[in-house]
Amino acid sequence: MVSRLGHGPFMNGYWPFFPFKQFFYDTRPDLCRQTTKQADWQKLRSQWRFLQALFCYLGPPSHVLFNIKWPVLCVMLVCALHQKRLDGLLVGENLKKLMDYAYRYSTFAMSLLLAFRINRTYERWKEARASMAAVVNGLLNLFSQAATWIRDPVMIDLFRRFCILWAYAMKQALTNTNSLEPAALSLLHPEELSIYSGSKKGRQVVVTMLRELISQASLNSDQFRAMEDVIQATQRSGGDALRHKSQALPQGVSLMCSGIVQIWCLLLPIALINPTYQPGSTSVASQGNGYFASFDWLGSVISLTIAVMLMGCDEMASQLEDPFDMMPLDEIVLSCENDINRVEKELSMLREAIKLAKIQGVEKLMEEGGEKLVKRSAMSSSSVVYTAAATSRTLHAMSSQAARPGDNHAAECAVHGETLGTAREDSRLVRKGGETSSFVAPAVRQGSLYYMMGLGGGSVMRPRGSVVLDQTLQTDNVPVN
Repeated sequence: MVSRLGHGPFMNGYWPFFPFKQFFYDTRPDLCRQTTKQADWQKLRSQWRFLQALFCYLGPPSHVLFNIKWPVLCVMLVCALHQKRLDGLLVGENLKKLMDYAYRYSTFAMSLLLAFRINRTYERWKEARASMAAVVNGLLNLFSQAATWIRDPVMIDLFRRFCILWAYAMKQALTNTNSLEPAALSLLHPEELSIYSGSKKGRQVVVTMLRELISQASLNSDQFRAMEDVIQATQRSGGDALRHKSQALPQGVSLMCSGIVQIWCLLLPIALINPTYQPGSTSVASQGNGYFASFDWLGSVISLTIAVMLMGCDEMASQLEDPFDMMPLDEIVLSCENDINRVEKELSMLREAIKLAKIQGVEKLMEEGGEKLVKRSAMSSSSVVYTAAATSRTLHAMSSQAARPGDNHAAECAVHGETLGTAREDSRLVRKGGETSSFVAPAVRQGSLYYMMGLGGGSVMRPRGSVVLDQTLQTDNVPVN
């Protein structure tokens, strides 16, 4: 009988019954058939998980008690036979001590082997899940590259169909099914389906087809190498997943771990139960010093409980050894298909958005360029007017200084920056002394950089790049060097 995994269905839909389903099924997420959603996380972190943990051997996801029912029945049979048929087998304090020592010394070896097996099988499950994730990511990367670098829509559709088909082919190989699912069959034409069905390994046909499409896509060498690297990495991850499916742990290790647990549990009732007890007896030989000598039924219950716990751990390790039954392959493949279809749609939308953004950007640049031209024209006009006024004031200052008595222009004048552009001529021209025939004309300030240029017999300071000033001075018949 196939072991129960997940939430069923079992017994043609009649199981589980209402009370059992209400408590053990509806309150536990089915993580063997679907990925973990937000509602599932709330169930997993709920305080009710402690109550569920008390009944972890019943119901999904592993149905432990159902799968270990026959070994547990064997332990129950040993308990009954020991109390009814093996009376007097272990009479005496020395024999009880020997049994106690035997269990003490064997417990460590049993726990070590059991922990080793659980650890190894969990590592297999983790590696298998990582391999499937790598396959899905590789298929998404491969199709993204094809959709970005190839402009032929027919070629892109071929890549889309065969990338999705690769995921379904992996699922078919991991679940040992004879044919593809209907969703995968709809991706293939009759000729393609006949080639796929006729191959012993259909996934190899898919890989060969993708390589053929790459060779026909007219890609440059860098693009070809990038897509080939993705195919190789995806194929390597798929091979790792199939290796976990086709190769179990060494059978000797599994048998040794399961065997020591089974034997330890079968002999456990002999150590815990004293069958020599008779109600009302006061002899030491009758009561003995064994465990639970006064309560044979309690010894049986404890023997069964310990057997269920230890065999349950072994059963859990056995289920993890085949990791893909404990993995939501259906949703993984469906998510891969949806993501590939979404990549094609989103890429077309992004291209349209880029075109629109370019058009809007050009229009904005044209508008900004027009505004800058208008501002430059206005600034040029105002600069001409301002420079002409400054030149007129300068010539007027020259005539005023020359008309004063005793002023032979034998003085050096400096310009105060804080008084530039004012109508107070004397405050702009401060005498420093010294024989010179030059004068300083007021200059238009731009920052703190001034350039000196000759004006008649003197010099004038002007800002860098003041072409308008040069033209104005020349218009006013003032020589400019």
